[in-house]
Amino acid sequence: MKKIFLGSLLLFCSAITYAQVPSIGLKAGMNAATTKDGFGSGLQDLFKNPNFKAGLTAGAFVHIPLPGPIAIQPELLFSSEGSLQDGQIGASNTYVNVFKITMNYLQIPVMFQYNAPKGFYLEAGPQIGFLLSSELENKFPGTGTGSANIDMKEILKGSNFAIAGGLGYNFKSGIGIGARYTQGLSNPYDGPDDFKLTGSNIYLGLHYRFLGKKK
Repeated sequence: MKKIFLGSLLLFCSAITYAQVPSIGLKAGMNAATTKDGFGSGLQDLFKNPNFKAGLTAGAFVHIPLPGPIAIQPELLFSSEGSLQDGQIGASNTYVNVFKITMNYLQIPVMFQYNAPKGFYLEAGPQIGFLLSSELENKFPGTGTGSANIDMKEILKGSNFAIAGGLGYNFKSGIGIGARYTQGLSNPYDGPDDFKLTGSNIYLGLHYRFLGKKK
């Protein structure tokens, strides 16, 4: 995956030679993220598999049109990801939220876009993420012991790779709406156990592109 990302950067650099006038933009929206495993996932009678956790994604991008309907769009994004996990606490058989994993990343996707007529577009590309912070919130509802927050950064890798694809619509004013699915390809967990925190993420948000004059 690292070679794919580096190859995409080389292609991006060479494509600039043939590009039209690029434009910059801002984007923000909500995401729903989850992880492959959760703490206690093997104990199916006590813990459910991880659920989606809501988070924020926001940042900036550079939109570089190429000849024809193709464009390259590298982005720099803050993304709050992770997962929620339900479990049974105490004598009750009711499932409640027990674990909340938060992983904050600086994500750098390089998206290749196909711009269809009338404003629609499709996109796909690789992504590298750099871990900023991470926390595990272990809740104990109904037991009177409150909750415990644990710093997870020391047991996670500093970077990971993913692949992303999406679609959206651009209005002539520069405002647009987009949806994207990102699938992790590397395991962020850096511990001795066979524990997979490989993530997936669904994003929906708005963007604004500062449109420049064409050549």
